[in-house]
Amino acid sequence: MKNVLLGSIYRHGPGEYLKKGIDDEDVEDLLKSIKGLDRWSMAVMRGGRKTKRRKKRICCVGIGCPEWKHCIHVLGDGAKYRPKRKSTLKRMKKCGKRYTSLGKKYKKCMKRERKKSQRRKKSRKHKKYRKRRTRKKYGGNKIIAPPANTTILEQILVTSGIPQDKIAQWPKTLDKLLKEMRNKETILIENNGKIKRLVKAVDIKVYNDETEGYSLYEVGHYNQNSNGEPGEETKSRNNEGVLEKMMGEESPTTAMKRGIKEELGDKYSKNIRYLKGHPTFDIDIADVKKSDSNSYPGLPAVYNWYRDAVFIPELTENTFYNNPKTFFTKELKDDGTFKRWIKWEWRRT
Repeated sequence: MKNVLLGSIYRHGPGEYLKKGIDDEDVEDLLKSIKGLDRWSMAVMRGGRKTKRRKKRICCVGIGCPEWKHCIHVLGDGAKYRPKRKSTLKRMKKCGKRYTSLGKKYKKCMKRERKKSQRRKKSRKHKKYRKRRTRKKYGGNKIIAPPANTTILEQILVTSGIPQDKIAQWPKTLDKLLKEMRNKETILIENNGKIKRLVKAVDIKVYNDETEGYSLYEVGHYNQNSNGEPGEETKSRNNEGVLEKMMGEESPTTAMKRGIKEELGDKYSKNIRYLKGHPTFDIDIADVKKSDSNSYPGLPAVYNWYRDAVFIPELTENTFYNNPKTFFTKELKDDGTFKRWIKWEWRRT
């Protein structure tokens, strides 16, 4: 009986079979037989194919549940439904705060946030790969700590490829370089066995007034005679304005004021007027220059110059009207003892 029923149902479908005017007893037998069918038999009744119905799963997290039916990837049962990923829940909460109606705007917000998340993942992956490749290919910059003495410093420089006889001919001594490292005026960086000198400095152009008709030049260094006045010239210079190395984490503005105080005098560091001419300088933006060190030839250097243009009314009043337009200032060491006399000259721009 079971096979007969199945054959008829397979050929005509259950609806057609029941329309054929069979009596109540046959219908009863049919229902009883169908009740006991196994999975394969039920598949035959549906048309000979095995089908598995998926239960529609909705996400019941946050305001408006269970209206958030867009969330397909969920875990849990019943009231414990939740998104499969924490990032999905985060996006749902974010968009739910913006658009409480859960309409088209809410769905657009979800798509937008999902795309943003995918872009961020790609960007992080790319950066990680770039960092790893750069580190593997080029190595990394290593800051050399100030050594205990000049002998060790000389060994470091020779190992990096700077000849010992060239170091002996430097205008400035190894003691001076070591002092600069300890004062954080100079940083030595090792990269793939080569050493570079990193220097941050300010370059301040000093003019007579807003017209910028004359600019101040440092023209020479002098020692002191027995009368306490400028004596013989020790070094000829031709620098426009005030040049000063920055120390450690010192800001460019602080370094500028310190340089003017040390080289021109304390009284001239308090009333500084900034000029906004052409070109307009921005003291907070570095101008990077790569060259050989002037004081240490053969040692490659990277200079970060912070530039600005100023005029100092009191300096102009006290020195500009001299004839000739030159004057001297005394520079002292950190302990207050004499360091040198500096000769300045106003030159037409």
